[in-house]
Amino acid sequence: MQKALGLGDVLRAVGCPACQEIHARFGIPAEARQRRGRRSRADLHQYRESVRNDEAVTPYTAESSTNPAASNVTNIVIQDRCAVDLTGHIGQAYDPNVTNLILNALDPAHPTPLNCQPFVDLGA
Repeated sequence: MQKALGLGDVLRAVGCPACQEIHARFGIPAEARQRRGRRSRADLHQYRESVRNDEAVTPYTAESSTNPAASNVTNIVIQDRCAVDLTGHIGQAYDPNVTNLILNALDPAHPTPLNCQPFVDLGA
């Protein structure tokens, strides 16, 4: 009888060192963390961005606040702001549209207009 593969085994097999590190550090899948529920700090404003084409976080809405009406949380879906941006999970790290939205969130007093550019995550 073959031993069932665990998530760590799969991550080693596909060669994702960063994924292995995250798995080792947190040890539980995102779905289990989601079921446990999130706690938000009321004294901090939270900016959460997600993409509809996310191949790692499914459903993509799992990145949204469990209380979207909370006054200290801003949930942004990139495709709501830029429909021609087709990036996936990994592409968010180098997507110029995502970068622009994050910089505006970090410095709301000096926002730059979103120059929505078509973007496709080549790794998707």
